[in-house]
Amino acid sequence: MEAPATLTFRPLGQLDQEHLTGFSDAGFKKEELDGYALRGAVYIRHDTQFGKSDTKGHMLLAESRSIKTVCRSTYAAELMSAASAADMLIPLMTTFYELDRGVLG
Repeated sequence: MEAPATLTFRPLGQLDQEHLTGFSDAGFKKEELDGYALRGAVYIRHDTQFGKSDTKGHMLLAESRSIKTVCRSTYAAELMSAASAADMLIPLMTTFYELDRGVLG
């Protein structure tokens, strides 16, 4: 029997170059009268270009929600998901800025 997998969160500490990355996606189900859509996003704080083998980072938030507005296409659902992810990055960036440099005036 294999040992169970573990997930370890190591402290990132102060980073020379801090990056926030958000990945979003959407799902769309077309129906006769209603268009239901779901969106999801993951927000990651990391130190270098994301995807390199030596990248260190923390997943800050993962969310999955329904899109409240009726969508008529997959394209519309994807755009709404991307806009929601961008809207969430603004308070995250502000929080990290204030932690690093103090309160904004």
